[in-house]
Amino acid sequence: MPGLPYTSTDHIREQRPHGAWRPVGAGAGAQWPQSRPHKLRATKHSQADLDAARNNNSAAFATHLCGIMVIGMGMLIFGSFILMPRLEDRAQVVWGAKLPHSAQVPGVRVDEGAVEGAVQRDVSVERIAREARDEPRPPSPQQPREPRHETGKRWREDGRCGPRFPALGAPDFGECDPMADANEKGPCCNPKSGWCGNIRGKSWGHCPTACKVCVDFGPKGEGLSRRAVGTADDPQREGNRRAAPKASNIHEWASSNLNATPPDGARLHQSIGTEGMDERMADEDPENARRRRFVKSMMVSAWRGYESHAWGENELNPKAKTGHSASVFGKTKMGATIVDALDTMMIMNMTDEVARAREWIENDLHFTGSTYVSVFEVTIRFVGGLLSAFAISGDPLYRDKAYAIARKLLPAFATPTGIPMAQVNLDTGQIKNWGWASGKASVLSEFGTMQMEFEYLSLVTGDNRFKDMINFVINKVIQSRPPDGLYPNFLNPKTGRWGSKHVSLGALGDSFYEYLLKMWVYHGGRNNIGIEVDMLGRRAFDDAMVTVQSKLMRTSKSGHLHLVDMRASRIIPKMGHLACFTGGMYALASKGAPSAVAAEYMANARGITDTCRAAYNVSKAGVGPEVMHFTDKIELSALKRNERYYILRPETVESYFYMWRLTKEQKYRDWAWDAVQAIETNCRCGDDGYCGLKDVNADELKQDDVQQSFFLAETLKYLYLIFCDDDVISLDLWVLNTEAHPLPIQNFRKGRSDTV
Repeated sequence: MPGLPYTSTDHIREQRPHGAWRPVGAGAGAQWPQSRPHKLRATKHSQADLDAARNNNSAAFATHLCGIMVIGMGMLIFGSFILMPRLEDRAQVVWGAKLPHSAQVPGVRVDEGAVEGAVQRDVSVERIAREARDEPRPPSPQQPREPRHETGKRWREDGRCGPRFPALGAPDFGECDPMADANEKGPCCNPKSGWCGNIRGKSWGHCPTACKVCVDFGPKGEGLSRRAVGTADDPQREGNRRAAPKASNIHEWASSNLNATPPDGARLHQSIGTEGMDERMADEDPENARRRRFVKSMMVSAWRGYESHAWGENELNPKAKTGHSASVFGKTKMGATIVDALDTMMIMNMTDEVARAREWIENDLHFTGSTYVSVFEVTIRFVGGLLSAFAISGDPLYRDKAYAIARKLLPAFATPTGIPMAQVNLDTGQIKNWGWASGKASVLSEFGTMQMEFEYLSLVTGDNRFKDMINFVINKVIQSRPPDGLYPNFLNPKTGRWGSKHVSLGALGDSFYEYLLKMWVYHGGRNNIGIEVDMLGRRAFDDAMVTVQSKLMRTSKSGHLHLVDMRASRIIPKMGHLACFTGGMYALASKGAPSAVAAEYMANARGITDTCRAAYNVSKAGVGPEVMHFTDKIELSALKRNERYYILRPETVESYFYMWRLTKEQKYRDWAWDAVQAIETNCRCGDDGYCGLKDVNADELKQDDVQQSFFLAETLKYLYLIFCDDDVISLDLWVLNTEAHPLPIQNFRKGRSDTV
């Protein structure tokens, strides 16, 4: 046996578990030492046996030594030809482009700032090597070089914007801003594709507006400087090259120079109609006035609990008397309840509370932190809430805060298709989609529900990037509508292809359809029936409803009209509480539609609202479950345990509001009051505040411990408006976003065709 530690063959040992050793031939009763013995008992053997053992040991030693040398040489060769080039690429590649050649020459100091930037971005070796192989090699040391300028990571050596070594096919000028330049062929476009380059200069993508000027990154805080090509300021002209300051991140770019003038007749802010309401309603039913005051008292209580125990937090835990934050807000305190409740308090004339909220927004609302937030939720709650406060008060603080927040959402749109990702990191601008989304795709109800906020933001700031971006997105979605006429709930932002064929007017799809209609209302269509409807609004809505009516609208055995979900042509006979908003949507759509369609829309509005009311009526809590099933054995109730909860949702009372305003039938006010009493009786919790219910049909109702911000923004607002007169947030002057934040209708489009 080669490699024996001793020369006597009698000392051969067997290895046993746990490192115990025993001499060969020892009896069964022999003791097993716990470690190797220092010496073994000597036995008698012939000299030939001893010499043979020695020779075997020497041969084995030589064999092992040769094997080690061969393995070592192999590792050296592998490292030289495989690992070293990859490590070289690791040092050379930063943000998809290679470092200056000084980083490759022996004895020359590497650009440490660029390498540090790559490390901070946690770029993998595999990705860096892959990107490096796609990039052109830098010039050799022997080639003449232009004088070096002080440049930042995104500036070229000649002092102009763009990567130091442009992507293959990039023309010889600065890269384009995908938020401000566009698909017309011009000096900023890839001559092969006619498209502008993206921020990293690595690939090419569509652009939203005219691509006739190069975009230069100005110093941080000074915004973008746009210089027309061919003018005296043209960076391509001889003598105009200059050293450029370090560029700021995309979400920090200002755009003060993008100051489009609002059109004549545009409404930036206006009265909400609360002035003189008491005089107008002097002869109203005293019971109606009492109900209105009671709803306001609920708002005061909900706000007082939040202000006392969770000030500055996103939401309130009324029982624990602490702050609460849902995942959509990330891990930072952003005062979601303050912003969400602000316009509700303005409508209710809660002046002292509004003053304290404004002070917090001015001093403490900064929207920072290395955390991912939902682009959709931030848009409808924060941007929408602040813009609504500006539209009501005219206070520029709210507009400026909304603008600052919205700019931090811009990186979400930097995808190959322009379809935004679902989440963005507030500090780094990194983007990603929800892990639970089908195929990591974007969600229809999220990227399809920002038009109103972004268009109004462009109107009041003059920065048309927001309007252009979201119109590009919606146009792309509508043009990509599948042949069956149904919009799936998921769309891949990288490929532009629809994901799983799940269709719903409830969760994941709901507000996309709502905004198709409301953008038409926002553009003045409801007040100017004779104008031609726009393809990104009313026309797209009506087309979608034809398919919805034929494929998703159902009537149960008991006569309850409802909307079902569909998965790959398979009907799922359930309707979520979120879909109860469609009663109000159909009512709003009935005006301006052809007579036959208008009657159908109003019939749908009545039927769905009645169904949601019935679900409230049959539950033991007096409010509806998260999901209602419609089968041969069950109707209006949930089947699964995780479908029985109620989290202070507004959709049913939202439909009551629209039905009251448009029909003036007293039953909708009465149903709203029933909801008020159920919430007050079963959902009030703690000293001040309201909680959801875990099971609306339980014999013993149990509450959760969260006061949702949308309870103050939506549920209480709709309930209060139902008991006001029609001049308060008039539907002829205001359109409410999906979070119930009112924005002014823009009637300046009267007489215009808005087709695309």
